[in-house]
Amino acid sequence: MTDLDVNTVHQNIHQRQSIGHLVEPAPSSQQLQQAFEAALTAPDHHRLKPTRFIVIQPEQRANFGESLSQALA
Repeated sequence: MTDLDVNTVHQNIHQRQSIGHLVEPAPSSQQLQQAFEAALTAPDHHRLKPTRFIVIQPEQRANFGESLSQALA
């Protein structure tokens, strides 16, 4: 990887920001797969790899939200 590539990655990481509310359209299956693959490249110093990705489909969001609400109550 060149210094330019490293600097670009570094800038992207430090300039990212979270968005308070997510709106449609959701990422496609291919975009999710790419994101998951990228996330799995993160260092795992104890070699545990306990990562799980759970995708909540649009038709399941209300039920999931209700489950979270009940769990917090």
